[in-house]
Amino acid sequence: MSSAERQAPSSEASDQAYDGLLDKEKQLNALSERMLLAVAVQYGKDSYEYEMAGGTRTSERKRLG
Repeated sequence: MSSAERQAPSSEASDQAYDGLLDKEKQLNALSERMLLAVAVQYGKDSYEYEMAGGTRTSERKRLG
């Protein structure tokens, strides 16, 4: 058995683990986005709570021009 044949299964398992990680990251991002939107609906986008949840308050955004 060559070294390439021995590495193939672990490489495949590693690819599957990486794909699983990317999928979980997408799920977490979607959950985080929904949570931030829920806070915005409850308290408003210019609230302290929105900032504490990870959002940027409307009043703290830089204006262009």
